[in-house]
Amino acid sequence: MDLRFNTALIQGYKSPAQQARILTEDWLARNMYCPICGAVSLHKAETNAPVKDYVCDHCKAQYELKSKRATTDKYRTKLNDGVYSTMIDRITSLDNPSFFLQM
Repeated sequence: MDLRFNTALIQGYKSPAQQARILTEDWLARNMYCPICGAVSLHKAETNAPVKDYVCDHCKAQYELKSKRATTDKYRTKLNDGVYSTMIDRITSLDNPSFFLQM
Protein backbone atom coordinates (compact mmCIF):
# COMPACT_ATOMS: atom_id res chain seq x y z
CA MET A 1 0.00 0.00 0.00
CA ASP A 2 1.36 3.37 -1.02
CA LEU A 3 0.63 5.98 1.67
CA ARG A 4 1.55 8.94 -0.56
CA PHE A 5 -0.66 10.96 -2.86
CA ASN A 6 0.28 11.45 -6.51
CA THR A 7 0.59 15.25 -6.31
CA ALA A 8 1.36 15.54 -10.03
CA LEU A 9 -2.37 15.02 -10.63
CA ILE A 10 -3.35 18.36 -9.09
CA GLN A 11 -1.15 20.61 -11.20
CA GLY A 12 -3.40 23.38 -12.50
CA TYR A 13 -6.12 22.95 -9.87
CA LYS A 14 -6.46 26.00 -7.60
CA SER A 15 -9.35 24.95 -5.36
CA PRO A 16 -8.29 22.98 -2.25
CA ALA A 17 -11.57 21.05 -2.46
CA GLN A 18 -10.85 19.98 -6.06
CA GLN A 19 -7.28 19.08 -5.15
CA ALA A 20 -8.50 16.92 -2.25
CA ARG A 21 -11.08 15.21 -4.47
CA ILE A 22 -8.52 14.38 -7.17
CA LEU A 23 -5.92 13.12 -4.70
CA THR A 24 -8.24 11.00 -2.55
CA GLU A 25 -10.11 9.45 -5.48
CA ASP A 26 -6.84 8.46 -7.16
CA TRP A 27 -5.35 7.08 -3.94
CA LEU A 28 -8.43 5.01 -3.14
CA ALA A 29 -8.61 3.58 -6.68
CA ARG A 30 -4.94 2.52 -6.51
CA ASN A 31 -4.78 1.22 -2.94
CA MET A 32 -8.12 0.20 -1.46
CA TYR A 33 -9.49 -3.31 -1.28
CA CYS A 34 -13.09 -4.33 -0.63
CA PRO A 35 -13.59 -4.46 3.15
CA ILE A 36 -16.65 -6.68 2.70
CA CYS A 37 -15.27 -9.55 0.63
CA GLY A 38 -11.53 -8.84 0.54
CA ALA A 39 -11.26 -8.40 -3.25
CA VAL A 40 -7.94 -6.73 -3.97
CA SER A 41 -9.30 -3.76 -5.90
CA LEU A 42 -12.35 -1.59 -6.50
CA HIS A 43 -13.33 0.14 -9.71
CA LYS A 44 -14.63 3.65 -10.17
CA ALA A 45 -18.39 3.83 -10.68
CA GLU A 46 -19.88 5.62 -13.66
CA THR A 47 -19.61 9.40 -13.53
CA ASN A 48 -22.35 11.21 -11.58
CA ALA A 49 -23.80 8.00 -10.11
CA PRO A 50 -25.90 9.12 -7.11
CA VAL A 51 -24.14 8.27 -3.83
CA LYS A 52 -21.78 5.75 -5.42
CA ASP A 53 -18.13 6.32 -6.26
CA TYR A 54 -16.65 2.81 -6.29
CA VAL A 55 -17.92 -0.74 -6.82
CA CYS A 56 -16.44 -4.14 -6.01
CA ASP A 57 -16.51 -6.40 -9.06
CA HIS A 58 -16.62 -9.51 -6.89
CA CYS A 59 -19.41 -8.87 -4.35
CA LYS A 60 -20.99 -5.78 -6.02
CA ALA A 61 -20.65 -3.70 -2.83
CA GLN A 62 -20.94 0.03 -3.46
CA TYR A 63 -18.90 2.74 -1.77
CA GLU A 64 -19.17 6.50 -1.47
CA LEU A 65 -15.98 8.48 -0.73
CA LYS A 66 -16.30 11.54 1.49
CA SER A 67 -13.32 13.75 2.26
CA LYS A 68 -13.20 16.61 4.68
CA ARG A 69 -10.46 18.87 5.90
CA ALA A 70 -10.26 18.67 9.67
CA THR A 71 -9.10 21.97 11.11
CA THR A 72 -8.76 20.69 14.67
CA ASP A 73 -8.05 17.38 16.36
CA LYS A 74 -11.70 17.03 17.30
CA TYR A 75 -13.72 14.49 15.38
CA ARG A 76 -16.18 16.20 13.06
CA THR A 77 -19.77 14.97 13.18
CA LYS A 78 -21.04 16.56 9.97
CA LEU A 79 -20.27 15.73 6.36
CA ASN A 80 -21.62 17.84 3.56
CA ASP A 81 -23.27 16.10 0.67
CA GLY A 82 -25.20 16.95 -2.45
CA VAL A 83 -28.96 16.69 -2.76
CA TYR A 84 -30.51 15.62 0.55
CA SER A 85 -33.38 13.64 -0.97
CA THR A 86 -31.01 11.66 -3.21
CA MET A 87 -28.83 10.70 -0.25
CA ILE A 88 -31.83 9.69 1.87
CA ASP A 89 -33.29 7.62 -0.99
CA ARG A 90 -29.97 5.77 -1.43
CA ILE A 91 -29.19 5.08 2.21
CA THR A 92 -32.70 3.84 2.99
CA SER A 93 -32.91 1.57 -0.07
CA LEU A 94 -32.01 -2.12 -0.18
CA ASP A 95 -29.16 -1.14 -2.53
CA ASN A 96 -27.39 1.27 -0.19
CA PRO A 97 -23.68 2.18 -0.17
CA SER A 98 -21.00 1.92 2.46
CA PHE A 99 -18.87 4.98 3.10
CA PHE A 100 -15.16 5.67 3.06
CA LEU A 101 -14.51 8.73 5.20
CA GLN A 102 -11.24 10.63 4.90
CA MET A 103 -10.66 13.44 7.35
